[in-house]
Amino acid sequence: MNLDPPPRNLDGVREMKVKIPLRLHISLHSMKLLSGRQLSDIVTEALVAYMAHQAEARQHGDRLFAGYDQAALVGSEGPPGPTAGY
Repeated sequence: MNLDPPPRNLDGVREMKVKIPLRLHISLHSMKLLSGRQLSDIVTEALVAYMAHQAEARQHGDRLFAGYDQAALVGSEGPPGPTAGY
């Protein structure tokens, strides 16, 4: 009897509902209107870039994180907490 889980397709698509600050929502919607692209494509591209930046920062001892202006993305109030909306 094989108890190993079946291999997952890590390139598959999953749907996720998130809450974001209004300022960020307006920026995303503006990008959608100006570029003619889907919001999911814009968000995916942004997340891929963010994750790549984080991986690079970890490789360089987090020195690169200092140059990443998170407040500019989410506004002065900062990002919502990890349990926001749950």
